[in-house]
Amino acid sequence: MKRVFLSDNISVSRIAYGMWRLCDDKDNSPERVIKKLETCLESGITTIDQADIYGEGGSEELFGVALGKAPEIREKLEIITKCNIKILGETFPERKVKSYDTSSQYITKTVETSLSKMKIDYVVHFAGFKSVIESQNNPSLYWDNNVSSTKNLTDFILEKDIKGLLFSSSASVYGDCDIQPVNETTPLKPMSTYGATKKENELILKDLADSHNLKSISLRYFNPVGSVKDLPKCKPRQDSKNLMDNIVDVCTGQTKNLTIFGDDYSTSDGTAERDYIHIEDLVYAHFEALNYFNHINGFDVFNIGTGKSVSVKQIVKTFKESNEVDFAVEISKRREGDVPICYADANKAKKLLNWETKKSLREMCIDAWSCYK
Repeated sequence: MKRVFLSDNISVSRIAYGMWRLCDDKDNSPERVIKKLETCLESGITTIDQADIYGEGGSEELFGVALGKAPEIREKLEIITKCNIKILGETFPERKVKSYDTSSQYITKTVETSLSKMKIDYVVHFAGFKSVIESQNNPSLYWDNNVSSTKNLTDFILEKDIKGLLFSSSASVYGDCDIQPVNETTPLKPMSTYGATKKENELILKDLADSHNLKSISLRYFNPVGSVKDLPKCKPRQDSKNLMDNIVDVCTGQTKNLTIFGDDYSTSDGTAERDYIHIEDLVYAHFEALNYFNHINGFDVFNIGTGKSVSVKQIVKTFKESNEVDFAVEISKRREGDVPICYADANKAKKLLNWETKKSLREMCIDAWSCYK
């Protein structure tokens, strides 16, 4: 069976084996599950689809017991699981309606449960609030959610046989730096509570690497934009304050004008400059980072960006030209917590992770609009 390559070193089978109905079989013995997995491997299927709600929680448990009896099979599989849906069923008599729960407490609990049931090698930590403005208006919310969730997750990881943690960090940890581009040794001076929580999480991971030998990698995202091609038509997001999402809001009629916050910075055209990276390039960086865990013994950090500085006005111009759209723009005062310019020196990721960006600014703008038009 042909495989789908997510990077040069990581791939999944073209067909995944979904375990939603695993608990419905009359024979749920570990031997029976192992036989199913062996049949999958013989057919070239190595990717397993799981979720905490499959079999009202029983599927992951059956799967984990089987893997415990056949650890040699585990090394041949890619396991994908997910969470945040509260289902109805006999196991949950207290629930009256199906719902979604994205709180840090619930996600942490469900991730802990999944990890305890299955033989998981690595944890990718995406959970966290991400609005600079919101973090300035409600700092306690950000400290409680972004930092406490990391402490809870790492406490659990240290109790389990897990090889490493991949952390979703941010370029906001750098703040307003005199020297650009910034590299991984640039002093961290975050200007927002959001950036401060990311810095604190990195310090936690570094301390745990020193004190408990916890392997961890922090990826400092710069400014992810764009979309994955061929997605179904999207609905405009209601909770975003990012530039590209605000442009989409204007183009879809959700707002009348695009607001540019500040045109008096000491930059090429007076507007803030950032390092914009296509979401697909960002995804591939994670696969390469996971592959790099075999080469580290403690904590490491990588800038994930293009190494190019682009102004807000440049983004607006490129979006209009690439998508043949037009919209009104208004200038407002600077926002608290925003820095004039920040872009990456990504040479470390290129050298050690064998990763670099491939998508252009034009492709970012086209793909960002493609699932809305």
